[in-house]
Formats: sequence, C-alpha cells, structure tokens
Amino acid sequence: MSRPTAAVLLTGSELLDGRTRDRNGHYLGGTLAASGFRVDHVVLAPDDPDVLRRDLRFLLDQRPALLVTSGGLGTTHDDLTAATIAEVSGNALVSDPEALRMVTVTTRRVATRRGLAFEELLPAMARQALLPRGSRAIAPAGVAPGFALRHEATAIVALPGVPWELEAMWPDVLAAFAAEAGAAPARRLTMRIYGWGEVQ
Repeated sequence: MSRPTAAVLLTGSELLDGRTRDRNGHYLGGTLAASGFRVDHVVLAPDDPDVLRRDLRFLLDQRPALLVTSGGLGTTHDDLTAATIAEVSGNALVSDPEALRMVTVTTRRVATRRGLAFEELLPAMARQALLPRGSRAIAPAGVAPGFALRHEATAIVALPGVPWELEAMWPDVLAAFAAEAGAAPARRLTMRIYGWGEVQ
C-alpha cells in the first residue's frame, strides 16, 4: 500500500540569509514521516510574493495529499502566506468570523498583559483573520490563527512560523489529516553495522 504524499513550504527571508536557523522543516518532516506520509518536498521561500507564488504553484502541481506551510501569518507587510494561498487557489481573501473571534480574544489578552489600549490594537491585529474563502480557522497558540483549506487533491494547512506556536498547534491537526488521508504510523528499523567503512 502506497503512502500518501506530503510537502512542506517554509516562508521567511530570515531562513535563507542565515539570520534564523530553521526548526520547523525538521520538525514537520519528521512528524509527517512518522505518521505515515511520504515527504516529497521541503521548500524554503523568501518573503517575496513572486517567488512564493511560484513555489506554491510548483508544490500544488505535485498534488500531495497534504501541503503544510509555516510562517507569514502575522500583521506586517511581509506576511504574505494567506493572501498568496488565496490567489493561487482562486479564492477571495475574506475576514473569517471564527478567526476574527480568535484574534479578538488573544488581542485582548495581549493588550491587558502589555498595558495597551485594546481598541487601538485590534484593527492591526485583525489582519490575521483574513483567510482564503472556504478555509477553516485553526485555534492559535499565540495570536495568529492557522487555517486549513482544500484545493483540488490537496489539503493545505497554514501555520505560524514561530516554532513553539507551530509545535503546540500541529499534533491535533496532523492526527486529523493523517486519518483523512489514510496514513498509517510508520515502522522504522535501524540496523547498525560495525567494522566496515563507507567505501568497503
């Protein structure tokens, strides 16, 4: 029985220019493989809309059962993931009511903790509730919700790039999509050989 395929798209220029060491690719690839997916691609993309569109289209053209993206869900000008997925999948970017509820709750918490005015903070934070039409919001571990969207043969899951947030949100999401794809946990056998060199 063949394993369902998966791909990972990591976004953030800081991952390519040495400012930040990637943790999410290793974590996502490992957990996907352990859950029974065959991981065919792990791609790093900068915060460049043209490159991000190209890489996203390339990965979707491979028709994986699951495509996981990491990063680009915040409030700054270079947080492009939701808008790019919306464009490439042919869905309008809309304010999702459930995502907005999540953002409102977390923004109120941040405002209280930092002594900021909630009403002034919310308009900027509400950008994180703009999702491709048809998405299902995923509850955040920090402030930014993730989302899941079906596009043709592929389930797309978009998660924040902050490692602790992604790692807190991912296990339940992975379990649900592994079950949907019919993935069975992998069995791994390690054989250790001593006394032979690599070229012998």
